[in-house]
Amino acid sequence: MKNIILALALIPFAACVSDTEESKWNFTEPCTGTECPNPNPNPNPNPQTSPVLSSEFVSGHLGNYSSCPDEGYTPAAPAGEQGGAGLAGDCAAEDCGIYNCDTAQITFTITNTGEVEGLDLAIATIELYDVDGTLVAELPVIEVLDMDAMDMEASVPMSNIAPDTTKLFMVTFQGPAEPWTLLSTDSERGYGHSGTVVIRFQASNHADFLLKSPLIYVLDNIAT
Repeated sequence: MKNIILALALIPFAACVSDTEESKWNFTEPCTGTECPNPNPNPNPNPQTSPVLSSEFVSGHLGNYSSCPDEGYTPAAPAGEQGGAGLAGDCAAEDCGIYNCDTAQITFTITNTGEVEGLDLAIATIELYDVDGTLVAELPVIEVLDMDAMDMEASVPMSNIAPDTTKLFMVTFQGPAEPWTLLSTDSERGYGHSGTVVIRFQASNHADFLLKSPLIYVLDNIAT
């Protein structure tokens, strides 16, 4: 029962783990003890000398690659030989369907509650877990944008974050080209092809920290 309570504490959205299942979540978090229910433990207890960074999920989806499978992630493809890096709705394949080709994306915030600027923010990994908490893929990052700093002329990449600040970001990444091979459906619990994404962030003056999404879904096909 203790293991179940700890597992549920890690999952802010219900139904990822039932009372009769053993959680398989293993994020290799900065916290190494057995009593670590917080996925974003504070590794810098003094906000006067260090940034204090955390992240929250806003929205996201796993894309749809029905019309351009070469743009998505395929486990069999060697590292570095995945599909092209087009933005959502802008696939490189000539036969890419306008309605059924959307790149996976997640919008999130990063907050710095410390009194020191957080430097050189970057995404280290994006991991995809199925509804039972099993790691099924590490998905390649395409681009990370600072949504608060964007204007009509230029996109601004992820960088630094000032003290006492919350900023909005969006990452585009390669979702599964064939989600049915990675993400099983679960009619009993009402899930389609869905999964949970865990993003690990890095900064040059802060320990790694995590963002764990709720269940997000592959976009449905739209008839053309």
